[in-house]
Amino acid sequence: MSEVIPANILREQKTLADARELKPGEESFYRIWQSYPSPYSYKVMTYMNYKGIPYKRMEANIDIYMGEIPALVGQPIIPVILTPDNQVMQDSTPIVEWFESQYQEKPAIPEDPRLTFIMWLLEEFADEYMPRLHMHTRWGNEQNRRTLSHRIARFMAFGKSDVEPADVSLLQLTLNDRPGRRCKCEF
Repeated sequence: MSEVIPANILREQKTLADARELKPGEESFYRIWQSYPSPYSYKVMTYMNYKGIPYKRMEANIDIYMGEIPALVGQPIIPVILTPDNQVMQDSTPIVEWFESQYQEKPAIPEDPRLTFIMWLLEEFADEYMPRLHMHTRWGNEQNRRTLSHRIARFMAFGKSDVEPADVSLLQLTLNDRPGRRCKCEF
């Protein structure tokens, strides 16, 4: 007897497959493996929106994040860009630098070297120090911990038919029950 896959999981599997495929008219599109909780994904997508660079978002569930992405770049990391000719790029700052060299209209890097220095200083601060603030706002109170742990668990299970609700709840509890963080969560 074969197991019936719920309609929502079938929809998610179709979404995952459709996002990877470039359809006619999308040959020049970039594809970005991203995730909702990743500020670096949104940094790259915001930049691409500003420059008018066409792209397709691809969700990365646990199989992609722990399997396909490390096979391409050597580690599980988000965001990862696939170019139209299937080159692979990772790490938001080098991605933006590469796009800046390829798409020179509407430059995001100032021409004045003094402004360029300030821009890179702010970029470095945002990349290396703002995550501390992100982590505090994400995990700093029980409501945020519950919300984000649910979103991460859902992202990891996206399109997977072999995940039981108990697996997602266990992952939520694991994320939510970090050292020094005791909460009584009901899922």
